[in-house]
Amino acid sequence: MITRIQRRYVAVVESLVRQEFGEQPFGRSVDAHDLAYLLVRISESFTYADLINGDRPSAERARAAFELVLRP
Repeated sequence: MITRIQRRYVAVVESLVRQEFGEQPFGRSVDAHDLAYLLVRISESFTYADLINGDRPSAERARAAFELVLRP
């Protein structure tokens, strides 16, 4: 279930994705909304890692994952 907060977070990221990459990022079948949702989920995975699987939250690991996903 997607929460209101998550919906707003995805909307903000989607706006940034559209500004930076356009509606079809990298010319692939994933649209701006889907890429934004993926980035939000990656962010949540590393932000709440302690609650999800007992790992330490890590902005550095999230950044590395973003770089892999956003590599053209």
